[in-house]
Amino acid sequence: MWMASSVFATDGNTESATVPSVTASQILHAGPVTLKFQDGQLRYLRVGDREIVRRIYFGVREAKFAATDMPTFSAMRVDAAEDHFAIHLAASCRGKTVSYNWTGDITGSADGKIDFRVTGSAPSDGTSARIGLCVLYGTDSLAGEKFETLDHQGQVSPGQFPELVSPTLIAKNFHVLRYTVDGIHVSCGIAESPFEMEDQRNWGDSSFKAYNPMQYGYPKIEKGKTLTQTLTLSVEGAAPPPTAPSNATIVRIGSPIPGARVCDITSPDRFSEATSFPNINQHRERFTDATAIAWKWTTATHLPDDDMAMENLSAIVAQARTIRSFAPRPLLRVGPISLNSSWPSIVRPPGLAAAWTAGAIKQLSLANIDEAAFLDSTPEAARIVEVFKKLTGKPLVEVSVTPGTDIDAFAVNDIGTTTLWVINRSGAPRDVTLEDLPPGAALRASRPTVPDEPVALQGDHVALSPYEVYQLVVPR
Repeated sequence: MWMASSVFATDGNTESATVPSVTASQILHAGPVTLKFQDGQLRYLRVGDREIVRRIYFGVREAKFAATDMPTFSAMRVDAAEDHFAIHLAASCRGKTVSYNWTGDITGSADGKIDFRVTGSAPSDGTSARIGLCVLYGTDSLAGEKFETLDHQGQVSPGQFPELVSPTLIAKNFHVLRYTVDGIHVSCGIAESPFEMEDQRNWGDSSFKAYNPMQYGYPKIEKGKTLTQTLTLSVEGAAPPPTAPSNATIVRIGSPIPGARVCDITSPDRFSEATSFPNINQHRERFTDATAIAWKWTTATHLPDDDMAMENLSAIVAQARTIRSFAPRPLLRVGPISLNSSWPSIVRPPGLAAAWTAGAIKQLSLANIDEAAFLDSTPEAARIVEVFKKLTGKPLVEVSVTPGTDIDAFAVNDIGTTTLWVINRSGAPRDVTLEDLPPGAALRASRPTVPDEPVALQGDHVALSPYEVYQLVVPR
């Protein structure tokens, strides 16, 4: 018997391919698998603390990959129980070179199986680079792990999710990808047409993307030609989820991170020679003997949503390590750094730009970037930048955070103190408990985005508003 039902609907068409229809989010369960459903997408599929798939969604790309046409939903019904769910979608994508109408039916069952079936057609002739289902595998969870693929004849080929950013396809012409991690067996496939998989860290995303184009005669999309895809994800060997999962987030300060220091934040005017990371990675021989290498960075190239912007911050570390693998000596410079360069019409929630900027500075420092420059900024984000300019060269300290939460944290050692930064990466309030603090430590807390507003702490407990950034000074 269904325990919960919700319906989200939006009317009208978007005026541009860069303006998505945003819907509410909901946490769903398919047996041991927990996920977030939003905007017609399945996000953050986890078994316990382990992310097994980052995202599953249906994508419509413009000709020459000029843009992704985000859907407007005319129907969205979610029926959810404790261990299974069913979703029905009806959507339209309207772009400059192609329009596409589609329906989707998604089911998740108690045995850990998820089916995502899409049927669609174009209301008029158009051109598109690709239309079809996509599966993102998170690099933070899977880089370095082995997998195997099966082609349409069942032929098995071994593979590995690369640790350094691959300049070429990771796998191609496969119908099923499967892997085992922590005793969890994960299999994902489509029968109708084959996948290819690329390393999206080339473009600033922290994922490996398996894409499966419907069998149209690209770039031409014929009016009225109806096609169907059905993706099946199965999970075996997973322990049942706990009956009462804890919502507490624990943060602990650890030891200094060897070689990691706050990067030098400078002016974007100094980055006129910056190129793209794919240009560097695909032409490595040109940069081996360079004295300095500069490249641009954004975390929202392919999709515009707020989750995507925040989840991709770690990709800069892989980009820097990849460059160091073939050019170990140059000065590394990243900029201009932009949150919305690919989606200029997107309106972000209050505070997100500041939280994103603090998280970006953490990752730039972990990547041992020498110089960085932020291009666009809100006043709150600009205050974050100004605070870190005063900490240039200070060593970073390891901070552990409960896995699978929306909290990010890092610390910086200064003379006699450790400054702990706690970042809420989500649009909902979050509670944090600080553990293993020095005996008798008297914390001083502040909000860098609103420096004149006092902050009251209750012992070792911190309550963060959506996209809040806290700065806590811990005496050493």
